[in-house]
Amino acid sequence: MPTRYQSGQCIDHYMIICQFNPGISSHVYLAKDIQTEQQVVLKFPIDDLVGGADSYKSYLREKKIGTFLNHPGIQRHLNQDEPRQTDYLVLEYLEGRVLRTVIHENGTGSFSASQVIQLIVPVCEALAYAHTQGVIHRDLKPENIIVLNTGEVKIIDFGIALLQTKQRGIRRILPTPLIGTPNYMAPELFWGKRGSPQTDIYAVGVILYELLCGQLPFDRKGEFTYMNPQMAYDPPSILSINPDL
Repeated sequence: MPTRYQSGQCIDHYMIICQFNPGISSHVYLAKDIQTEQQVVLKFPIDDLVGGADSYKSYLREKKIGTFLNHPGIQRHLNQDEPRQTDYLVLEYLEGRVLRTVIHENGTGSFSASQVIQLIVPVCEALAYAHTQGVIHRDLKPENIIVLNTGEVKIIDFGIALLQTKQRGIRRILPTPLIGTPNYMAPELFWGKRGSPQTDIYAVGVILYELLCGQLPFDRKGEFTYMNPQMAYDPPSILSINPDL
């Protein structure tokens, strides 16, 4: 089955409305569930010939994680048990803006403490839940946080998440190359470590700093220049940049 569809085309009981910006490992569409009249998101894996085996593994990882993560702060997987013509995910459609857009639209550069609390607390609650389920996001950044028009905040895209399992008393996961978005990566990820709950907590700290200060704590170009400042010195204090807090 193809993974590229045109507006108006149907796959099972979903009618394609439009395609979102293409991702690295998937084709993503806005669609309408003909049975319920609700809008949903369809995510199709890019085949191995185009995206490579790693892209398909990322898709399968997200599919597996979606079977058991159920939290109001995480984008939901829908209709998982229904028969389908081909392999794809059905996700809830989140009407809103990614946090990156919210940051860009904020003309003052930084947010008030009350605004930051409203944005960050739901993220922390969703992450805490995911961690209890053995899931580490590993790519938390403003682009993977949605601020809904209702004011709710949700985490999306668990494509490179680490799913921890226990076997013989040892947490086990296949090793992976350098993963994540450099500005939000904890130092241990630059050394090839797999990640832990603290990895996500570090990313939350970077986002928190960015919201309060209007800038990143470390903003360098290149893998090693990202890592070296983190290991060598502390970032400017938040109050030195935003004394009004």
